[in-house]
Amino acid sequence: MALSTKIEGSAKVALALLASAALGTTLDQAVHTGEGWGNWASYFTNISNLLGVLVFLLGGVALLRGSRPVPDRLRGAATLYLVITGAVYWTLLANTIDSQTIVWANDTVHGIMPAAMLADWLLRPPARRLRWSQGLPWLVFPLVYLAYSLLRGRTRTGTRTTSWTPASRAATSMWPSGR
Repeated sequence: MALSTKIEGSAKVALALLASAALGTTLDQAVHTGEGWGNWASYFTNISNLLGVLVFLLGGVALLRGSRPVPDRLRGAATLYLVITGAVYWTLLANTIDSQTIVWANDTVHGIMPAAMLADWLLRPPARRLRWSQGLPWLVFPLVYLAYSLLRGRTRTGTRTTSWTPASRAATSMWPSGR
């Protein structure tokens, strides 16, 4: 096994462990501050990072063992979801952090993981070119999540000005009052 393969495999495992620690830390915080497991598990950031952890862990172990790599369709979905996570955070939500934010965990799930997953996709492209039709199913989850977030934000608060996540707060602010 080439040294570069060992380094890449080890880096993927290390990224998976870093993101796992960040997710575990934020889950612990959510459970102990009253936000709860259910809300934590409802964040797109956490869901996309859990998939990223799975892809990096399985991919890193596969490289180190010389076994079959993670399927490109799964890698593509994880890449898209993490890029969405990073893009939404850094364009709309970066100024919403407060004293409750655990900075290293926040930076890991919104910055390091999206950048690492995108770099992995670009530096190790799919073995065979994927057709657009193969990537279209990846859009189902973000679109369903958007609808879920908008509806949940509206039903949990009953107003357009408060909501259960910063992203849904930003999105529901576009709704006309009285809805």
